[in-house]
Amino acid sequence: MRRTVKSVHLPVWSNAEHTAIDCVVKFAEWRTEGPFTASPIDPEAHGRELFHRLVNGEFGPIGPFKPSANPDEADAMLILDAKADWSAKWPELEMFLQEANAENARGTMRGIGLVWGIMLDDMLVRVMEGQGASSIPSGFKDKITVAAQEDIITTKERDALHAIRHIRDRCAHQWNLSFSNPEVEVVYQHFNALRKEFVSDLKETKDLEELMKLVYSSACCALIIGFTTRL
Repeated sequence: MRRTVKSVHLPVWSNAEHTAIDCVVKFAEWRTEGPFTASPIDPEAHGRELFHRLVNGEFGPIGPFKPSANPDEADAMLILDAKADWSAKWPELEMFLQEANAENARGTMRGIGLVWGIMLDDMLVRVMEGQGASSIPSGFKDKITVAAQEDIITTKERDALHAIRHIRDRCAHQWNLSFSNPEVEVVYQHFNALRKEFVSDLKETKDLEELMKLVYSSACCALIIGFTTRL
C-alpha cells in the first residue's frame, strides 16, 4: 500500500554500512507519527522513495549509527546487510553521498547537477567493466548506448540515464540555469519523466530548484544504489 509522507524527523543510519535509515514519520494514512525504517530495497515504493529523499538531505542531516547491545537486533542487522551491502562493495560511495548531501543542502542547482551526474557516469563505467562490456566510450551518451545494446542496463535505466544526461549537460553548458532559458525549458519533459518514475508522490512542479533537489538527485541516487548490486 502506497503511503503519503507528511513529515519526517530524527533520521539516523540503521547500520554501519549505511544501507537503511531509521526515522520518525507521519504518513497521511496514520493518525499519529511513528518509527519507520527507509530502505532502497523496500518492497513498497514509498519506502524506497523516502530513503532517497533522506539521503538527499531533504529532512536534514542523518545521524550516525549507534550499535545495539541486543543480540537479536544485531542478527537482524546482519540479514539486512547481506541483502543490501552496497556501501561495503564501494567504500567511496559513503564519501560521495556525504558530498552530494552537502551540495543538496547548499542548494546550488548547478552543483547538484554536476556532482550527481559525474558520480553516475563513473558508476556506469564500473558496472560496464564488471559486466565485460565490449567497449567503454568516453562520452556519457555513448556509454549509455553500449550498455543498453549489450543488456547491461534495462530499458528503463537507459531512458532515465538519457534524461539525466540532458539535464546534466544544461547544468554544465548553460550560464542561465532557469526555465526562462529555452535551452533549459526543453529538459522539463525529462524532469517530469524522472519524477513519475522515481518520486511519483511529488506533485508536478516547475520549480527548478525543487526538481534538481528532489527529482534529479533522487533518480541519480536510485540508479547508483541499483548499480552497486552488479559490482
